[in-house]
Amino acid sequence: MSVLYVTEQGACIAKRGERVVVEKEGKELAELHCETLDTVLIFGNVQITTQAVRQMLKHGIEMALLTMSGELLGHLTPATPKNVFLRIAQVKAVEDERFVVTTAKSIVEAKISNGLVLLQEFLRNHPEADLADVIGSLRRSVESVPSAESRESLVGVEGNAGAVYWSGFAKMCSGDFAFAKRVKRPPTDPVNSLLSFGYSLVFARLQGLLDGVGLDPYIGCFHDLHYGRASLAADLLEEFRAPLVDRFTLTLVNKRVMKPDDFEAHEESGGIRMTREGMKGYLGKFEEYLGKKLAGSDDPALDFLGLFKRQVERMAKAVADRGPYCPFRVRLT
Repeated sequence: MSVLYVTEQGACIAKRGERVVVEKEGKELAELHCETLDTVLIFGNVQITTQAVRQMLKHGIEMALLTMSGELLGHLTPATPKNVFLRIAQVKAVEDERFVVTTAKSIVEAKISNGLVLLQEFLRNHPEADLADVIGSLRRSVESVPSAESRESLVGVEGNAGAVYWSGFAKMCSGDFAFAKRVKRPPTDPVNSLLSFGYSLVFARLQGLLDGVGLDPYIGCFHDLHYGRASLAADLLEEFRAPLVDRFTLTLVNKRVMKPDDFEAHEESGGIRMTREGMKGYLGKFEEYLGKKLAGSDDPALDFLGLFKRQVERMAKAVADRGPYCPFRVRLT
């Protein structure tokens, strides 16, 4: 199954028989059979006909609407039967403080640990890098997670570890782009733009998968309830940040795959975003990266797409059984 990214501004997605076509000014830009499509991600000013929407929903194809900066605006989800019993179990589970804190601990520990592995791998390949203090601090953060007694205390641990991690990440960045600190809304430099965009893509995939198995993406454990935020998708994103998006971003930056002219100032937000051409190149490489199998993965037989699905299924089982959640982890190879 494949993903269709539509970034051409002014294009129109239409139905032609059993196919989905992308057209602009009478010219066909892309064509895919619905049987081969899994997800359609639509960026910015792109039209879509009601016939195309019906056809994709009929074939169980998820559609996500995003801004050109990668911010997720919403989903169009097929009206497939939902597991109402799982949602009831989820609501009951998040009322259980023990389940919430235990699950949040596993997520935070995996997030910090996965970031630690990325730094250790870099230091092994670049022994001159000044990362010893950062690595030591993150190790202590991992060790402190089990003693956290509440979600609030976990937020403190995660926040402190994040500040340390990003100081180390800055030391791993080389090439044409400088990175001083993590800036989210809006990203103020190319590296932050790449990070935010990558997180948004993974977040959109996870949200669609959660909804597909019958979980409510808006009810999380580590991320508390917040109007309009898919907190459970944000929970699952945490364990994939360093081994997927951060690693991919470093590859693009340090190998000079992305060039300065792949970015532009966004006047409305005051930040930096990829140009349309830069985005097209990024999306192609990102899709290839999602198909990779990570040597240090806890299941090297699965690519990232398979891991997304596995983690969503693990969360569904944890909720249904009110049992432990096993997050995605990487190890130093």
